[in-house]
Amino acid sequence: GGVTEEDSLHHITGDLVTVVVDDKENVRGFSSTIFGSPKEVLGSGSQEKGCYLQGATVSKEVWGSGVYKQMNELRILEGIKSKLPLVFTRTQNPRVEKGIVAVLEKFIKEKKIKDFQLTRTFVGGCYGTMLTKDEPVLDKSETGIAFGKLNFRAGDAYVLTFKITY
Repeated sequence: GGVTEEDSLHHITGDLVTVVVDDKENVRGFSSTIFGSPKEVLGSGSQEKGCYLQGATVSKEVWGSGVYKQMNELRILEGIKSKLPLVFTRTQNPRVEKGIVAVLEKFIKEKKIKDFQLTRTFVGGCYGTMLTKDEPVLDKSETGIAFGKLNFRAGDAYVLTFKITY
């Protein structure tokens, strides 16, 4: 992958940082969130304040356990409590988009929000390289097809902006 130590350190800072540890105190995941506008956080886009899902990862030992989903729920809920109009992130991974959509759909069912509208904005070469060792797995869904248009090795990504309706 193309993640430098500086990138890693940058992604573990923010307004809300969650660290998941197991019963032996081994770190199994983390997430970081910044509360600000896309203009403030990414240098372009809306000036509306939002919840920027800056970074998150979980170790292979806890894949499929729901830890990643729980971290997303926690940090998105913080933005919803403040009635922030946006949830946004930048990613090369379609699973990130699907995970955020799943949380927002859950929050609709729980009547925490009324609806959301997703906008994908292409950002060519923003990472300079592929962030992970392996390319993301792409399925035949609309999301998979959209992410299939990215040149991962060139560092292409999408900024995903979810406009929340309360």
